[in-house]
Amino acid sequence: MVNGPPAQRWAVHERPTIGGIARVRLCLGNLECRRQQPRALSHAERAEVLGVLHEERFVDQAPATIYATLLDEGRYVCSVPTMYRVLRAEDEVRERRRQARHPATVKPELLATGPNRIWTWDITKLLGPEKWTYFHLYATDHRYL
Repeated sequence: MVNGPPAQRWAVHERPTIGGIARVRLCLGNLECRRQQPRALSHAERAEVLGVLHEERFVDQAPATIYATLLDEGRYVCSVPTMYRVLRAEDEVRERRRQARHPATVKPELLATGPNRIWTWDITKLLGPEKWTYFHLYATDHRYL
């Protein structure tokens, strides 16, 4: 390990090269530098978890709900955090329910075709000379362009 404060994040890997000189490579949390955990799911187990998560009856449910449903049926596939890890690895962690797509709101444009067609107003509360006293400023404007 590398000495210093970031020792927990950095890993040192030695790779022998031609001539017997060792080349040292430093990795900062890089996936290629990490070893696979011995208890990690195999590819077949990951495929089984994804198959369960992609079933028609679970398509709009959260992993915690899927986990509880499977336990009620007497079936254990994996834990809830593992379900989230598998979904995150497949880039599928998102809202699983169907969401309405709202169109972008369009700012209204007003076009005056004659006099007295467009009026705007504003009401502003101004502080008065004493505490708890206010002046209300009412402003109106007529637009004819």
